[in-house]
Amino acid sequence: SLCGGEPVGLWLLTFHALGLRLLRDAAGGADAPRIGFAVFDRGDSMGVWRACQKDLNVDSREFRPRSLFEACSRGVNRLEDPLGWDEAGRPSEQRLAGRVYAAYRKEMRRRNAVDCDDLLAWPLRLLSTGALVADPARFQHFLVDEYQDTNTTQYRLVQLLVGVRGALTVVGDDDQSIYAWRGAEPENLALLKDDFPSLKVIKLEQNYRSMGRILNAANKLSANNNHVFEKKLWSDKGYGETIKVVTAADEEDEATKVVSRLISHRFQNKSEYSDYAILYRGNYQSRPIEKALREYPIPHYLSGGTPFIDYTEV
Repeated sequence: SLCGGEPVGLWLLTFHALGLRLLRDAAGGADAPRIGFAVFDRGDSMGVWRACQKDLNVDSREFRPRSLFEACSRGVNRLEDPLGWDEAGRPSEQRLAGRVYAAYRKEMRRRNAVDCDDLLAWPLRLLSTGALVADPARFQHFLVDEYQDTNTTQYRLVQLLVGVRGALTVVGDDDQSIYAWRGAEPENLALLKDDFPSLKVIKLEQNYRSMGRILNAANKLSANNNHVFEKKLWSDKGYGETIKVVTAADEEDEATKVVSRLISHRFQNKSEYSDYAILYRGNYQSRPIEKALREYPIPHYLSGGTPFIDYTEV
């Protein structure tokens, strides 16, 4: 509504969904999957991989199928072709992965199936060779969110789709890059300056959630990181209370201190249990907190999961 009127032909999707649409457009063409191809999820793909590894008599106890499969997947997302890995001079495990990958690719082609990596790599290959042409009338503007979490294949795909027009907007923060373990390249932010010379940088430095003291701590911590674009977060919400750092001997001691603080705060402020929330980083951390809450006892609700005590086996 801010742009005036309803958007016509708007695509709102993930990179993989974009790749799937492009691949369906190209299906049946040269070097493309046949019409009616199937999309295999990770589980289906691993089933084919294990069968190929077994056919090649590669011991799955010595060479774990998932490790070999994921090594090839990371290679594909770095624009490497694992088909070329089986050559002299490479580590033996990499050569083995390349050999299984060749059999895997042949079997996937026979089944007319594509995996998650194909949804990006295949459209990229078709665009690079001219077998698939990005229609300028269809793709006029691009917006990519969480750009620091894109990998090399995704970056190159965007580059080819945008072409010379440069109608690209990205939103990203190199301090929030958390997917390097699955191939994300925060360096893609730096490449923007080279590949799109007319790049205009707009820094969104005002924070609307946190108070000044938290942002000051965040700025000091992130100053240790290497930055493509320097920034300094600020807020107009006031400075806020002192940050307390509490040392605990282990996770049970930590849970006890959290719950004790909750009880003390509730007593001092005459508040209700429903006024409090305990936040933790991962679900694995909930168990000692649940245990401490039950021991006091404090009524509680676990959001987004099943309380440990309610599991059937417990």
